[in-house]
Amino acid sequence: MTTKSKRVRSPAYPAVSLKLAIKKAQEFYKVEGRNEAFLTVALTHWGYSPNSGNGLKLVAALSSYGLADTTGSGKNRKIKLSDLALRILLDNRENSLEKNQAIQSLALKPKIHQKLWNLWGADLPSIENMNHHLIFEEGFNEKFVNSFVKDYRETIEFSQLANVQNGEESDGHEEIVEELGAPEDSASNPSTQEQVTTTERSYSNVSLSNTDIEIAKYPVAKNCTIRVIADGPFNRKAIEALVAQLNLNLQLGIFDDEQDVEI
Repeated sequence: MTTKSKRVRSPAYPAVSLKLAIKKAQEFYKVEGRNEAFLTVALTHWGYSPNSGNGLKLVAALSSYGLADTTGSGKNRKIKLSDLALRILLDNRENSLEKNQAIQSLALKPKIHQKLWNLWGADLPSIENMNHHLIFEEGFNEKFVNSFVKDYRETIEFSQLANVQNGEESDGHEEIVEELGAPEDSASNPSTQEQVTTTERSYSNVSLSNTDIEIAKYPVAKNCTIRVIADGPFNRKAIEALVAQLNLNLQLGIFDDEQDVEI
């Protein structure tokens, strides 16, 4: 008696990179604009047949990234671009920080992307180690893990999340959207650039080395004070990058599971 091998089903993940997903959203906009379209018609805009499996995977990826909204079911299923997609596609301003932040927010919207970002950040391990982790820790089917890793790495690179993590200026997303850039460098405030003179100070069980700079200390709750510490000189652009990262984490709900504190 022969037994049929059990198929390993990967966790939900977008079937294309964010770069390609935005390109497909742009193609949809050129034909339909802000209008809702029947899904069977939308698939033909992308060169798929109405019942194409790969076409449906593309639609699922657009939804996963937050680029498109779908309604209805069966033959009545419809699709339209999301407000966030329109904000990206129609933002033709130079140096648009909002567009850049929107793209970075979409990059981490899929749950598996958020999980891997929290694990590795922008400092990704080798492809081999990524594959091993995804297969044995995340339950990916080994037949599809390579394509996911390729798309994920492209998404992180395209969205320039490494720049947010490192407090650097974005280089732009010139192939798909208008050139992006962070605000121009502001003059550094000498008072914020002074190095800590003592070799080590300890506050509330946090040690500061001689290169650490305490930027600010904010009482935010009855028994909680948040301290912002830099491990070297910083400027206005670095603070803006910090604010952008915190806003991104709030949008993604990363802090939602933290214990409530009395305000």
